[in-house]
Amino acid sequence: MKLSNLKKETVCSLFEKQVALTPLLPATIFNTDTLNYSELNTKSNQLALYLTELGIFSGDIIAINIDRSIDLPIIILAILKVGAAYLPLDIDSPQLRLQNILSNSNPKLLIANEFYLKKFSDYSGTIKSLEDILQKSQFLKGEFKSKATPNSLAYLIYTSGSTGEPKGVESIHIGLTNRLVWMKKEYKINFKDRILHKTPLSFDVSVWEILLPLISGATLIISPPSVHKDPIKIINLIEKYSVTALHFVPVMLGVFLDFVEHKRCKSLKNVFASGEALTEPTVEKFFKKLNSRLHNLYGPTEASIDVTYYECRPNHKVTIGKPISNTKIYILTDNLLLCDKGETGEIYISSIGLAKGYLNRPDLTTERFIDNPFIEKTNKKMSAFFKLYKTGDLGKFLSDGNIHYIGRVDHQVKIHGHRVELGEIESMLQKSPYIKEAAVITKINNTNNQILIATIVPLNLSENNENDFLELIKQYMRNNLPEYMIPANYIILNELPITTSGKIDRVKLGELDTKVYKKDSFFELPQTAIESKICEICSSVLEVENMTLSDNFFDLGGNSILAMKLLLRLKKEFKPNIPLRVIFEANNIKELCELIESK
Repeated sequence: MKLSNLKKETVCSLFEKQVALTPLLPATIFNTDTLNYSELNTKSNQLALYLTELGIFSGDIIAINIDRSIDLPIIILAILKVGAAYLPLDIDSPQLRLQNILSNSNPKLLIANEFYLKKFSDYSGTIKSLEDILQKSQFLKGEFKSKATPNSLAYLIYTSGSTGEPKGVESIHIGLTNRLVWMKKEYKINFKDRILHKTPLSFDVSVWEILLPLISGATLIISPPSVHKDPIKIINLIEKYSVTALHFVPVMLGVFLDFVEHKRCKSLKNVFASGEALTEPTVEKFFKKLNSRLHNLYGPTEASIDVTYYECRPNHKVTIGKPISNTKIYILTDNLLLCDKGETGEIYISSIGLAKGYLNRPDLTTERFIDNPFIEKTNKKMSAFFKLYKTGDLGKFLSDGNIHYIGRVDHQVKIHGHRVELGEIESMLQKSPYIKEAAVITKINNTNNQILIATIVPLNLSENNENDFLELIKQYMRNNLPEYMIPANYIILNELPITTSGKIDRVKLGELDTKVYKKDSFFELPQTAIESKICEICSSVLEVENMTLSDNFFDLGGNSILAMKLLLRLKKEFKPNIPLRVIFEANNIKELCELIESK
């Protein structure tokens, strides 16, 4: 869509145009519940009317803490129609992180499922249960004229912050509209498509998963909660609803491909990967397993989800491709000079999709959103490109114009698709009353996964209580950070290595042998062949030696991705009908053995 036309549209106007075209086509499906376009529009109008009765106006922020259901698109559309922005809160986030986000954003209203309200008992702002507002809004009648404008704030998503506090990215309608319209046109999304939404709301991919089908005449298929962690359930949904398009973080795509059978996923036309580097082995495995197109997307939350795209092909190098519409990519030297083709530099983005900045962080906004020296400021038609976003990513232009992604220039990493500032984890460790100093590094393990390793200098630690100390720190981190930000391994040091300039020597830290958190004060050795085999498989998946029946899979570095890899190994070795939940339900390996034997 031309820039001049984008300046006249919002997500709401695009959705309402689609309602007029296809009022009776299915707009969204959740389990056995279905809403057509007309019904979804009516219900979102009713809720928008009720939100205005509650005093919600254009520019306000509404936080939502809700599970996936048929009501999800209703509430998002209603918030957008009143001109407000939605702030998704991660259901699994620790209490302290939620408090920091709410304190920084100061939302006008917080909407949560009834059973989540107790999480916010200490919150002093206005809270409403989703069930209550939907029940009250259903009796309201009348059309609702959208208050959103192209420059209205559309959504606010918090990402990891280097200073220890999450930062809120302010994304506006015109940027989101550009991203959605580009994707609709590029991949010819229409009424024949069924797009699966399974990504957590706090991950910006969820934005296009939900809204792209609703501006395209396609059907939004909403997965039940936690399905994104279970490849078998994802396959079941693809088959049941004839899903044509869905998204994976690359590491999850690899796990999915271990389970998938082409005959059960024949409906798939487009699979999208983003969030971290997509590797050639994963691409090759994809084309051996599926008869579908695979697309590698790249972009930060600060630029309306994605800014480049590349269609993967067998036996070809994977790149992040070329810019989407109304977007320009620069690769610059430290002095902001243009790099030649083949020369490595930092990736900068100029786009209609750039966010306003970081909420209540003018210092950080000024630092990361800089003036574009390559645009003539007198050219008003180019005003959307006056700013450059400094990504912190390294890359280079190839001879064919595609961009090769190389890595980071700072201490930011991607863990299972989540953007993580190592400084935020370090800050949390250093706030602990048990730790004197801390630094966090990453390593690639034997399964090609990037893991977090914490190096810590304790306060008053004797050799006799080392295991208890590590268990205490592990629990402290669980209480304060999301799962993906919790280090899998710990190294205890007397002091952190320092460079000649007085900074932490991260090169030397990377050369250290890791000490895996493990409580050895009590253990029970395997007694049977099954127990020995399960311990062996768990040790292999976690890369931990000599696991015992007393060990806990997650205490030793397990996470949802590794749990799925463990499940695949267990299914191949024992029974094909082992459910994923047994891994999460087992308090230790002994219980896991018992649960598997009982199936």
